[in-house]
Amino acid sequence: MSANAATIFTTGADWKYIDATAATTFAGDTTGWTGVSYDDSSWYTGATLFGNMDNGLGAPATEWTAGYDAKVRKTIDAGAGIDGAVLNIAIDNGYTLFLDGVQIDSQYAEGYTNRWEYSVALGDLSAGLHTLALQLDDNGGATAFDAELTGTEAVPEPATMAALGMGALALLRRRRSSK
Repeated sequence: MSANAATIFTTGADWKYIDATAATTFAGDTTGWTGVSYDDSSWYTGATLFGNMDNGLGAPATEWTAGYDAKVRKTIDAGAGIDGAVLNIAIDNGYTLFLDGVQIDSQYAEGYTNRWEYSVALGDLSAGLHTLALQLDDNGGATAFDAELTGTEAVPEPATMAALGMGALALLRRRRSSK
């Protein structure tokens, strides 16, 4: 396998969310909402930047009203794996971060945010699907949330792909000859 440094997602990425405004207040069951198997199909979908005004990060794409503590989720397909994954976060005022249902970080700071105010090392993400979930905290005034995931993606080498293809062909031939 070879590896490519990459931005997995950045500003403009879609997130599932609830409780960002009066109109998006969610009355459904949120038990286990941070986990991989939670069904968020009834949640809203919105692109980052979340916020209520241009506070130096740009115009919000998705409304997040001051005083609401939104919940956001994103499913990531790590493909063959992501090494050294880092989640960069811009937030006004704070967050609690979960990866696959496990709390891994929590930060809170008064005042405005700046681009990528926090960087959280997620470590190596194994191949397959992972869920990022954040409880966003706001205490009034301006709101903002944005996120970017970077890391090194594992990419199968052409020789590896050829070997896998040859193996699959051999299995098909063997299966046909045994019938």
